[in-house]
Amino acid sequence: MKNYLTFLSLLLAGFILAGCQQPEAATPTPFPTAATPATPAATATDTAVPPTATALPQPTNTPTPQPEPTDTVITEPTSEASEILPESEEPVLSIEQPAGGDTLIVGQEVTIEGRVQPVPEEPLLLRLTITGGEEVWRDTAVPDPDTGQWTVSAPIPAQFTGPAQLTAQLASSGEATAVLLDLAADLEEDGRFITLDTPIPGAKAVAGFAFLFEGQINQPLDDTIVLAVLAQDCQDTTTAININVPGGHFVGITILPENAATGSGCAIARTGDRDDENGREARIPITIQPPDDTNTIILQLAELTTPQFTPGQATELNGIAIHAPNNIVALRLEVDTPASGLNLITESTAVPDTFGLWTAVLDVPADAPTGEAILTITVGETGNAYREIRLVVQITG
Repeated sequence: MKNYLTFLSLLLAGFILAGCQQPEAATPTPFPTAATPATPAATATDTAVPPTATALPQPTNTPTPQPEPTDTVITEPTSEASEILPESEEPVLSIEQPAGGDTLIVGQEVTIEGRVQPVPEEPLLLRLTITGGEEVWRDTAVPDPDTGQWTVSAPIPAQFTGPAQLTAQLASSGEATAVLLDLAADLEEDGRFITLDTPIPGAKAVAGFAFLFEGQINQPLDDTIVLAVLAQDCQDTTTAININVPGGHFVGITILPENAATGSGCAIARTGDRDDENGREARIPITIQPPDDTNTIILQLAELTTPQFTPGQATELNGIAIHAPNNIVALRLEVDTPASGLNLITESTAVPDTFGLWTAVLDVPADAPTGEAILTITVGETGNAYREIRLVVQITG
């Protein structure tokens, strides 16, 4: 037993000694580090001159406008430099003489002047046309190369009278200018001429009704005059008559067909052939109205001379009345006295026929005063339908 306790004591002491010994320290494993570059050795150098300080512009707050994005077309450069040309000038072309509305005497020399800028290389074309666009004269004008002024002097053909248009034109560009003129005959000279006093420019004709011509003729060829109405811008003859006149004042009436073309036309009076330089023609622009245009009311007296009256005698008068209200033409012959005003001498009425022709007879009393009197012819009573002709006439004993 004693030996067992001794053994146990020795064993316990061995465990205690073993627990009191210190273990060896473990060697730490170093962390890898980045390699540090070697510091270069200092080198002796010249002392550097410090740079001069330069003031830099400060930016502004104004935003730079940006262009709108567009499709950019890139073209290949050319070997030749492009030449920048100025924009072409619009031509300025004018007729300075004669002025618009002037009257030219046919058969006499006339001077035509004008100006053009820029100065063209080719001459100007001058044309004179009558109603309907028919050319009766042409010439050319060469502008002055420095000023652009141009002048032409030439006789105007004697064959045609009436409204006309003078045109100056650039042949290359078609640029043109024009003035409206009146071609007239010299009534003082003892030469051949023909004029139209009725109709006046712009007068109306009515299809299916009578149409009145009045004018003067001197030296008619074969003592004959042709009176005609042309329709469709004076291209087609609608009606024509021949009358025999030895010379002097003439009156003629023609009837337009009911189906005459309406619109622009002209009335002509002619003696001789149109292609004959001895022929003469007066041409007046008119408008042809349809037969049912009742707003076109026309009243005319168709007499060679101003009517004259004689106490105790009857005087016949003739004329045209188209679309007269109530189809009545009223005539009055009166004397104007300072004391009592207009005093009636005689009166009458007339009824126009299908073509608008009327005839009236005024019976002058035997005791009618002689001297100046007033003849009044009317249709309608008031307003837009009223038409009146008033003439100063003579009552001769």
